[in-house]
Amino acid sequence: MTESKNKILVVDDSSTNTFLLESFLKGKGYNIITTQSGEEALSILKKEKIDLLLLDIMMPEISGFDILEEIEKDKNLKDIKIILISVLEREKRIDEILENKNIDYVQKPIILNDLIFKINNFLN
Repeated sequence: MTESKNKILVVDDSSTNTFLLESFLKGKGYNIITTQSGEEALSILKKEKIDLLLLDIMMPEISGFDILEEIEKDKNLKDIKIILISVLEREKRIDEILENKNIDYVQKPIILNDLIFKINNFLN
């Protein structure tokens, strides 16, 4: 498999989840950065060229919703592709967010084949 140039930032407050996603996605040829902190995620987004953000919604301190608001305010980040990840059922707030063509949603527990299908659709 050829090495992908696509860089994915995985943001989840669970180290188990970030480890599993990192291992799976590296195996698919993606360049992966992980963090368990919303604050660190925002810092990485401002410094690095990220092709896709896998973003957990329910996190302490800075939630995935908070990160989305910061991304919308930053003209350099507004076109980033995002897949939200959550244990939450899809609700009105999530449905409104999904009206943005650059955002998709995967519910936990994650079905890896569904996730890689969505990632490939976004990045190819």
